[in-house]
Amino acid sequence: MKKNYRKILISIFTFVSGLYFFLEYVLPEKIGTFQFGLYHSHISRGFIVVGTMAIGLGVINIVRVHGVALIRTRKGWINSFVLLLGLLVMFTVEGSAFLSSEARVTEWKSLSDLRAYSERVRSDYIKERIPAHARIELLVQHVDKIQASKNDSSSFLRESQDTEEAAKISADYYAALEVLRTRALSLSELYYEREGEGLQAEDDESSFSLQESLKEYTALQAAHTALEQQVRVAAEFADDLSRFHYDNSGIAKSKSLLSNSFLFPLGAAMFSLLAFYIATAAYRSFRIRSAEAFIMMLAAVIVTLGQIPHGPLYVSEDLPLLRLWLLKNLSTPAFRAIYFGAALAGLAMAVRMWLSLEQSPLATEDNE
Repeated sequence: MKKNYRKILISIFTFVSGLYFFLEYVLPEKIGTFQFGLYHSHISRGFIVVGTMAIGLGVINIVRVHGVALIRTRKGWINSFVLLLGLLVMFTVEGSAFLSSEARVTEWKSLSDLRAYSERVRSDYIKERIPAHARIELLVQHVDKIQASKNDSSSFLRESQDTEEAAKISADYYAALEVLRTRALSLSELYYEREGEGLQAEDDESSFSLQESLKEYTALQAAHTALEQQVRVAAEFADDLSRFHYDNSGIAKSKSLLSNSFLFPLGAAMFSLLAFYIATAAYRSFRIRSAEAFIMMLAAVIVTLGQIPHGPLYVSEDLPLLRLWLLKNLSTPAFRAIYFGAALAGLAMAVRMWLSLEQSPLATEDNE
């Protein structure tokens, strides 16, 4: 009998992978000097890559199957054409919207990250006596670069006069940027004066945090705090402005059109058709032909009347309490039992898959 080495190899990989994740879960983080999950993050990313490849293979399979039906004009080829067209359009629009959103966030973060940059400059200057004047000058240059995007048509932070709201946001944003630049220049001058005196050149007890006067220290702290607060204000306006430009871009409008005008209505239509099947199934289930059907029907009526306002108003005020008692003491335990049984079935299925006891799709009549 010819051996299916591909099936054997897949079974080995399946068993080793399942064994690794089982041991990583049950073993302690460290056993002496040995750390079992040292490369767990790398392995997890590898499985994410494999899962992504599986999605790609699924897309390729859809294109192959429906592409052949379209080329050979088989029965139902129009449905295949619509499916492939929708797949192409959604991939294009969603991918473009994702890249556009990432570009918007990147522009916004280039400004909001200046707050952390200012904190790092202050910390390095106080703790390690690293000169800060040149670093603040770089911050000023970065703000100038951001301001230069005012007339850049491809920037999400460009000036806009499209609407009154956009004009106000643009004016507030660029006014906040100008204040930010002024405060950064003031802070740069403070550091220039201090570093020009050579206070950072000595390697003795003249540490900034010990020897500088309280007045000078307070001035630097206040300047940094004002700068960081202004960064936060400018970043809020930048978020509003970039979001306005993104929401009014052609890609965002196309995405909204496909979602709100096609995808959601089609989904609602599908579920509305399913409602008729649900109603039919409910009618068949609640036909009183046995004692069990009568009990189920009675419980459904009580729960329904206890949920709506008409029940307590016209039938009995105790219906809401009776409804809660039924859900808490009868329905919830029953659902827990069902969930427990499903969990055991899932565990059994997982073990069979781990040990490759399930029928493989690669199996044939020759190698079963």
